[in-house]
Amino acid sequence: MAKVLRLWISLLRLIRAQNYTNGTACIRTHSVDLWLMKKGMTDYLLVAMQFALLGGILLMDGLLITTPDPVLKWAGALILFTGILTGIVAVIQMNRYLTVFPTPKKGARLLSSGVYSWIRHPMYTALILAGSGYALWSGSLLRLVLTIILLILFEYKSQYEEVRLSKFFDEYESYQKTTGKFIPRLQKWKEIL
Repeated sequence: MAKVLRLWISLLRLIRAQNYTNGTACIRTHSVDLWLMKKGMTDYLLVAMQFALLGGILLMDGLLITTPDPVLKWAGALILFTGILTGIVAVIQMNRYLTVFPTPKKGARLLSSGVYSWIRHPMYTALILAGSGYALWSGSLLRLVLTIILLILFEYKSQYEEVRLSKFFDEYESYQKTTGKFIPRLQKWKEIL
């Protein structure tokens, strides 16, 4: 477990280094380049880590807390349903610009309506809600821990993504100021209430 944790930390440090060096970071072992981190490689690394964590959340069933209390089970089911619904809406709205990679597709446009008027990264929010809801519903501490690690990964991935979005879209910085990253800003909640 300690080796796996060190590997994840090393990968996150590599991603951070790549963000600050304009794609020139690389991993060297015995003077041989294993990966030359250029535009696109970090995208693949982030997506691979994301799918590994999602697979763990779905498939690993160890470390059960106990049989979940009925209230926790219902709360988990509600959170899971909210996550699934948010994800479906976000995917439908993203439509042909949908990509699992943080670098936008060519010809993409900035979405700032619908669920994207509330949250800049609703698909990440959906996966975090679904993962935590599933963890509560199943009573799995391991799933909850993996969901927290996924949240940390999404923080790194969204930082990487937002650098690219700012380069693609001039209006992205003003969009950032008015729209929350993973949860709606307070002013948006006031609009609801």
